Amino acid sequence: MFSPEIHIVEVLEDGNTHPYPTVEWSERPKNNSQIGTDSVLGVQIDKNGTLWFLDNASKPPKLVTWDMNSESLKRVYPIPENSYNSNRTFINDLAINLKDQKAYLADVVGNRSAAIIVLDLNTGKARRVLEGHESVLPEADQPIIVEGKKLISLNSDGTTREPRLGLNPITIDPNEKWVYYGAMHGTSVYRISTDALNDVNLNSESLFNRVQRYGDKPVSDGISIDNANNVYITDLNNHSIGVTRPDGKYEIIYTDKDLFIWPDSIAAGPDGMMYMVLNQLNRAAALNAGVNESKPPFHIVRFKPLADVTVGR
Repeated sequence: MFSPEIHIVEVLEDGNTHPYPTVEWSERPKNNSQIGTDSVLGVQIDKNGTLWFLDNASKPPKLVTWDMNSESLKRVYPIPENSYNSNRTFINDLAINLKDQKAYLADVVGNRSAAIIVLDLNTGKARRVLEGHESVLPEADQPIIVEGKKLISLNSDGTTREPRLGLNPITIDPNEKWVYYGAMHGTSVYRISTDALNDVNLNSESLFNRVQRYGDKPVSDGISIDNANNVYITDLNNHSIGVTRPDGKYEIIYTDKDLFIWPDSIAAGPDGMMYMVLNQLNRAAALNAGVNESKPPFHIVRFKPLADVTVGR
């Protein structure tokens, strides 16, 4: 169920889907081809009609950009080896800064090695930042409990463990001045300025000192933001969508205990609505003690935000 042959699709108005951007790009590479994807997670469409999709299982992981206006490939960015650990990395989500030509990639990794990868879109070079900072690390006392069950991972030796996941949710404000992020197993939304993230002369301590706690959040997966700096958060334990307002307070705004089974990523659409993916990840074998209990349909829902939104968030 979670090993599809097609890794990225376009959802049509009638609800049907087809491989996108092409059949070849949506499938695994064949015959040592450079065209194709192994596992697509992070996906964004910017205001210029460029599709950004992150293949975190290719070797090396890569960020692909596709011009949706001309239906043509723009560029492939292999993630430089100096910015990730090839044995443990799990690059899971992204935020795009068009103004400064940077991509910010969330590397969950595990243990105390989570970090943001800053990718320069002009040069293709990358840096690993904030590794080990409290803002990217999981909190040990914050379990994810969905449908009444804790997440349980199956180890290679047959034993089980309850995972604790760090940085994953990440987004950027419409003015591209702040990157907002946090740990999945965490109760805080943090932010840091793009100026600080982009500054190659700042050492780790100086960068750590520029992190700000923005407000409260629940254990979560994806986040997004509107033009009034309300941060939208997928509330896993409560089958809900919540919002952290600029005053730092968190509240639930939409709940559906039957439908919202692992609300994942959120993105702003051109119609002024927010779109959210429901993927039943808690039922997948990797987080369900080796047993796959997920079943179609897998939904995409939309909801009205509290303020206007910008495409690409």
